[in-house]
Amino acid sequence: MMFAQPGILWALPAVAVPLIIHLLNRLRYRPVRWAATMFIAEASRSFPRRARWRHYLILAARMLAVLLLILAMSRPRAGGLASRFGASGPDAVILLLDRSPSMERLDAGMESTRRQRAMRAVSSAARALRGTRRFIVPDQAGRPVEFADISAFERSSFAAATDAGFNLPGMLRWALDAVSRERGENFEIWIASDFQTASWRPDSPDWTILAGRMAGMSGRVRVMIFDTGAEEAPNSSVRVLEAGRRRRFDGATEVSALLEIRAEPTGADYPMTMPVTATMGGVRLQTTFELAGAVSRHRWNLEAPDSAASGWIRVEIPPDGNARDNVSWGVWGPERAMRTLVAAEDRVFGRTVAKAAAPDESGRWAAEVRDPRNIGASDLSEVSLVVWQAGRPEAAVEAALESFVRQGGVLLGFPPSGADGEGPLGIRWKQEEECPASHPWTVPVWEENEGPLAKAESGRSLPVGRVLTRKRRAIAAAGSTGMRGDAWSVFAAFDDGQALLERRILGAGSVWACASLPVAGWSDLADGRVIVPMIQRLARGGSLRMSRHRMVECGTWKPEPGSPAPAARDSLEKNPDPVLHAGVYETGDATVAVVRPAAEDDPSAISAEEARSLLGDVPVRVARADSVLKADSSGTELWPMLVALALAAMVAESWLVNGSAGNRLK
Repeated sequence: MMFAQPGILWALPAVAVPLIIHLLNRLRYRPVRWAATMFIAEASRSFPRRARWRHYLILAARMLAVLLLILAMSRPRAGGLASRFGASGPDAVILLLDRSPSMERLDAGMESTRRQRAMRAVSSAARALRGTRRFIVPDQAGRPVEFADISAFERSSFAAATDAGFNLPGMLRWALDAVSRERGENFEIWIASDFQTASWRPDSPDWTILAGRMAGMSGRVRVMIFDTGAEEAPNSSVRVLEAGRRRRFDGATEVSALLEIRAEPTGADYPMTMPVTATMGGVRLQTTFELAGAVSRHRWNLEAPDSAASGWIRVEIPPDGNARDNVSWGVWGPERAMRTLVAAEDRVFGRTVAKAAAPDESGRWAAEVRDPRNIGASDLSEVSLVVWQAGRPEAAVEAALESFVRQGGVLLGFPPSGADGEGPLGIRWKQEEECPASHPWTVPVWEENEGPLAKAESGRSLPVGRVLTRKRRAIAAAGSTGMRGDAWSVFAAFDDGQALLERRILGAGSVWACASLPVAGWSDLADGRVIVPMIQRLARGGSLRMSRHRMVECGTWKPEPGSPAPAARDSLEKNPDPVLHAGVYETGDATVAVVRPAAEDDPSAISAEEARSLLGDVPVRVARADSVLKADSSGTELWPMLVALALAAMVAESWLVNGSAGNRLK
């Protein structure tokens, strides 16, 4: 049984009011002996037991009427979720609520978002539990926050929308750590999320570890997944990939922004048009782009509103099925030369990479080839990219390289000549191997949406598929596409499945590993259409560490220690938090554009069955949010019956009272 108004049950002690009144009334009378009453007393001795029972029945009828009225006002319901979830709940529920931008997708009727549907389903399921004392959620720092009832959680900021991503394997790891700290209690982990691939990360090796941990908890943990699926409104998104100030050939200054637009045509085929609005320096500008496909990139050159060397821009598209991805921001600062340091054992390799890093003498790009044995920490202060083609460096040099990367620099490793194949910062290569006779390896698969091999601004793919490789050293740490964090991610793979290019995030920077060399006898990577954009894009990414003006993904940026608290210049929120909300923030002399994670724009998702299979043999229930809400309202309302019974009790009480009075008169 469930109660729509359970708070009214606090009035149940009022059932004792008739009994208290009865006892007080008895205290009002005192026995007085009077001779004439002897005849009445003699007559009443014939039915004392019957009168006593009549008084008991009157009292019981009054108390029953009060009880039934209180129960009726609490609106009990039989069946529904109460019978579906069982009468006894776990000791505690750990709630993992996905609050990422994808959860703000509206249904077809534009009435509720995925997050709102998930919260309603969670609330209905929570009210059906019995014996559950607390609901636990993580805060921003990973500390557990407890709520005694689900309504308190609904009113808290922990249920509000954010622009940060949702790492479900990481959240489950946190949940299991919380369970391990509690002894002797049973837990349910509730996952309220869409099945977006970016959130579930099905290729992560963490799933095997998580399933094993849960299986070893002796049945103390059960999992329930709330499926928020529904027919949804069409949605498009816009993202500022980069923004910068530059001087045109006629001497005028302009701001150039590279945009990525993803669109779902509403009944129309491509090409289609998309109106875009930009706000910069208080000035609003509009244009229209023609979209040739679901994902397209466009360069928008706008006249600079002032002569400032730094600034920010806000770009937005018309409202649609998700307001969270209709706006994006970009910032720019003074242009700096992007320097590449090439530490190479092979001189031909060094010259090839240096030429790709600085193909002209404009001063915007610079490259220097150095002996790996003669590199110190001071050599990295003004460097954007380090290309390392040598064995593992000495401890002091490796420590300097690690500090360089953690501060936002980029390191790209190529196979060394040493037999052990060990490189800097955990990179390892296997033994050298040559391709089968007359059958060079090709690269049929590579990441074209991000990274150094992404499509050009025109939308054309780099000719990576034409690169032939005759010799390679396979990368020992194999990753999986789309993974983030400390694991390796594959960005290009040979036709036999071995990785050509992998990446590992380290602090604010990244470490890359390549399996072949851009020299004759190894591969065709020296093709300028591949090696030049590859090297220059990595150098551009590493140059951000030296800029006070940068673009970062929401949830990854924290102000430097000792710097002033960030002040919001622009955001969708009234009181934005740079850890949780996208926008433009200033701290000291730094301007930062916090944007939603790029993976949030990818609509790809896994199925409910795939989600269930990730947890192996762990007991998992998948409940559709709409089914939970329907079950919550499908139970039988009992209050009409309780009101009728209360009226019957009052009628019985009246009959007993009037009947007793009539008998006394007789």
